Amino acid sequence: MLKEHSEVSPQRRARTNWLIGGAVALALAVALTAGLVIYRAMGTSDETSSPVEASDEAAPPAVPSAPLSTEVRAGLTLYASPDGEKGPCTTVSPCTLSQALETAPQQSTIKLLAGDYGKLKVRPTKATRTGTDVVVTAAEGAAVQLAGLDLYASNLTWRGLTMQGVLYLRGSATNTVIDQFTVDSGGAFVRADDVVIKNSTFGYGTSLDGIQIGGAHRVRVESNVVHDYNQNGSSGYHSDCIQLFDSSDIVITRNRLSNCSNAGIIFSGGAGF
Repeated sequence: MLKEHSEVSPQRRARTNWLIGGAVALALAVALTAGLVIYRAMGTSDETSSPVEASDEAAPPAVPSAPLSTEVRAGLTLYASPDGEKGPCTTVSPCTLSQALETAPQQSTIKLLAGDYGKLKVRPTKATRTGTDVVVTAAEGAAVQLAGLDLYASNLTWRGLTMQGVLYLRGSATNTVIDQFTVDSGGAFVRADDVVIKNSTFGYGTSLDGIQIGGAHRVRVESNVVHDYNQNGSSGYHSDCIQLFDSSDIVITRNRLSNCSNAGIIFSGGAGF
């Protein structure tokens, strides 16, 4: 009887094996699912997004770079002197003004070292420039002597110079700015287009005009002082603070004119009328 009870029928054994196999399969499925959940909880970028997307999401907001220093933003500073030679245009080894003008990039300053420049003639340069952000001025504390300035070069700002004699802007000196000049015993003769003369003083001339604009267009004369121009009776030339002829689109504003022997402002017909 014992033997009979201990024996299991084939049908019962098959059913038991099927139940055990199902339980094992179920346990294995649960274990795999738990492992996958743990794996997802730990996480990798591959499971959530592409590397590019992850990189984009992780990138911090753009931070503006620190502003450039004033020296860098203003461009290079080159130094010229009356006896300069070809060189690096430094205070120790200054170059000529012509060389400085040929090599000066946009937003640079050319500083004139002390010395006697005489009657300075500035020829056109081969440099390609736009605007007037290349500035020619005196070096700090430099005693710059000028007996005249004859400008042919264009696209320049001339600032803060003191001179005697005539300041002449030839037809090729377009887009020139004259700023904070002191002209003694001379005057300015403008023959170029797109010129600005501002914040300057002209005085003590004889038989010539303080500012004369002839055959020029789009010229602005602003915030200047023009005074004490006398006339030599034997010269045949009269003295005006400002004279205009054969010109158009001229703006004259906020100037102080005084003691000019012929007229404060005179509009002449010129050769074209």
